Amino acid sequence: MEEVRLIQDQEITFNRFISYLSNGIKHFRNVEVLTDGKLRNQDLSGITFEACYLALDFTGSKFIGSRFFDCNLKTCIFEEADMKDAQFINCALCSVNFKNALVEGIVFEGNSFHATQLSIKDLDRMIKDGV
Repeated sequence: MEEVRLIQDQEITFNRFISYLSNGIKHFRNVEVLTDGKLRNQDLSGITFEACYLALDFTGSKFIGSRFFDCNLKTCIFEEADMKDAQFINCALCSVNFKNALVEGIVFEGNSFHATQLSIKDLDRMIKDGV
């Protein structure tokens, strides 16, 4: 039997999300994590989220080479996260905290904050100001 490497079309609790991560799952499509949670200082490099809904605290975590496509990340905290070479494409980023995040090589396109399109300059401001 082939091991499942993609989780899709599910509404899950934070604890279930942690369980998937612990089992090496690094690709989530159309997944909503229903409960808040803190996943601080974790290495989530290479993870992919497509059309997911997350409201989690990722303070200090690594997202090197990770991909976020068409996600709703409202209220996520990426403070001091390492996002080198990550991709954020067409995501809702209302009230997301990127304060002091490392974003060398990031791809940041088509993202919005309360229906306003964001640019890489907006991301720079969000990193500096934490908003």
